[in-house]
Amino acid sequence: MEVNQFFQTWINLFRISVKFGDNSIISIMGKGDIYIQNVDNSTQVISSVFYVPKLGSNLLNVGQLQEKGFTITIKDGVYLIKDPKRGAIAHVKMTAYRMFP
Repeated sequence: MEVNQFFQTWINLFRISVKFGDNSIISIMGKGDIYIQNVDNSTQVISSVFYVPKLGSNLLNVGQLQEKGFTITIKDGVYLIKDPKRGAIAHVKMTAYRMFP
């Protein structure tokens, strides 16, 4: 994953480490703002998203979405994110590996 592929703004000097449940530690190599395309083709800004190049997939901070007023529902293998004003903005089906890409 290249930084410019997802991030619209970027702070390269931000560095911290995160420890996972299996005691592995991974470095966060920056943070920035990303724009996600909603199901209605509009865009939404998610700020201060961490860039972790060693992960094989992206992580979405559910707590940050909740703070912004979104509702998150996981039901019947579908991850649904709703904006209180516009309704559903993301609808993601679970993969065979129980991930929501």
